[in-house]
Formats: sequence, structure tokens, C-alpha cells
Amino acid sequence: MKRISPILCAVVVSFGLVFVIARASERSHRIGLPTSKTLTVPVPGFIARTNSYPATIALSPDGRYAAFLNQGYGTQESGVRQSIAILDLSNNRLRDFPDDRLRGDEKSTLQSYFIGLGFSTDGKHVYASMGSAAENGIAVYTFADGEVAPERFITIPAQRLAPGKTVTLDSGKNAAGTATAYPAGFAVLSSTKGDRLLVANNLSDNVVLLDVTSRRILNSFDVSTSKYIPAAYPYTVIANKTGTKAWVSLWNDSAVAELDLKRGKVKRRIELWHSADPVAPGSHPTAMLLNRSEDILYVAMANAATAEADGVAAVDLKRGVPQRTARSSVNRNRSFCR
Repeated sequence: MKRISPILCAVVVSFGLVFVIARASERSHRIGLPTSKTLTVPVPGFIARTNSYPATIALSPDGRYAAFLNQGYGTQESGVRQSIAILDLSNNRLRDFPDDRLRGDEKSTLQSYFIGLGFSTDGKHVYASMGSAAENGIAVYTFADGEVAPERFITIPAQRLAPGKTVTLDSGKNAAGTATAYPAGFAVLSSTKGDRLLVANNLSDNVVLLDVTSRRILNSFDVSTSKYIPAAYPYTVIANKTGTKAWVSLWNDSAVAELDLKRGKVKRRIELWHSADPVAPGSHPTAMLLNRSEDILYVAMANAATAEADGVAAVDLKRGVPQRTARSSVNRNRSFCR
């Protein structure tokens, strides 16, 4: 009996596990949504309530904290203010830090966050893109022990247009030959003189290299695709580890612009998707991610209206062409297509 007991225990435990798994599978089910996506109930993982419209997540250099950019109209709990929330990944504690400058109502927000969020390279600051009709730039916050506090604001002025360009979205407040910047996504670059931000200016069709310490714009890259500004609407930026190259998603151009940061120029334009229909909507490239060897660039394409342009493109950076595209759940049966 002493020899049989361990075997019996193992059998009992196995049957117990099978029973638990079977009951869990009975409770777990999927709910179809009108958007063609599905919800799995119960939702796995850690769930916490955030402020409205969390658009971007940034990870701290030490990997302990995740910051969320909440760029909606705000909630009652936030005092109807936009905020940056900090999740402590060591204990799943989520804290929200509303910004008094970003108080909105149901009709308008005088100032607003827009896409850009990142930690400083030393982990002591958080940067966020902020735009308005009056002032555009980067909000700098101090960061310590999981807490965010406003420190200063770096203004990005209206941007000088290249010769032959015409502004189509003119607020009437800018000098002639300039366009409102409205900073969107950015990449944080390190240097011997402190952090530098490579910022996509959504409404002036350019990317600027901004020195955080001096607040000076060190270089500007023209990523426009038309004589009319704005037309390309640069959206997000990602750089390689050495800070020698960067890529900018052009939301209205179905393309990514590659920047040579050493020479200070636009190296090439990488087309993601092309339609034979001249008035067809573009693929709307947004977020990007480099693989570990930095020879493949993954680009999210957000055009849900066009099946061929809705998914993630894997771009071969050696050849400068998309080598495959992962379709959205609408086309999940076609997975990766050459």
C-alpha cells in the first residue's frame, strides 16, 4: 500500500486538474463584436480602470514602471482632466496624475496630449507631446518613486516651410510661410549633452531633432509628400539603438520615411501599400517596432475599411520593401501573405 499511495495521489491530482480545466473552459467564452473583433470572457490577466482614451504606453528604462497617456476628455475621477497614469509592474498598483493644463469639457479641450510619450534615458523624467491652438511642444515631468509632477514646457514654434510649399490648414496666427507643428509621436535619443527628442510634427509635415537641455531645434527633416501642407501627417517615430537611423510613419501616405541621423537627411521613402484606385483610402501606418537585429520594421496599418491595408506590415530594411503582411482578424484565415 505504501508503494501504491503515491500513484493514487497522482491520479487523484490529475483528475482534479482535468476537472478544474473543464469547468474553466465552460465558463470561458467569446463575444463577437460588430467590429469583427472578439472579447474573451473572463478576460485574462490584470485589469485596472484608467482615465479616458489611453493612447500610448511607455516603459521605464529599468522595466519597473509603465506610463499611460490618457488623452481623452477625462473622467469624473480625474476632474475632467487628461492625465499620465503610472503602473508599478512589481505590484500592479496603478496611480493617475491629471494635468491641470489639460482640463476639457464635452465640446473642446484647449490643450491636449497627442500620441507622444516616453521616459528620459536616466528614468528621472517623462516627456509627453502637447498641442493646442496657442502653443505646441513637449511637456516635461519629473519622475520619482512612481510619481509624476509637471516641471517645464518646451515650445515647438510654427515650422518654416520648404520653398514651393503652401499651407492649407492655416490658423491665421502663424507668420507667413510657416505651419503649426502639433507634435505627435517621438523617439528619445541619448547624447553626451543630455536627451534629444526626434519629434514628428503632424501638421507641418516635418520631423525635428529637439535638444531637451537647451530647448533648441538642432535639425529639421522635410517628410512632406505634396506641395500642400499638411498632406503626409507624420505620426510616430522609432530609432535604432545607436541613434544613427530613424523611421517615421506617414499616416496619410501609406509609407514610412527613413531618416539618416548622421547626415541629417531623409534617406528614402518606403511604400507599404499601393492601390490602383487613385482615390482609395491609404493604409494609415501608425505604431512601429524593430526586431532585435534591427533589419525588420513592423508597422501597424490602421485602415479598417480596406482589408488589404489593415494589419501589420513586416518591412525588410535591407531591401526597403514590405516582405509580408499579417492581416487583421477580418482576414485571419489568410495570416501572412507574400
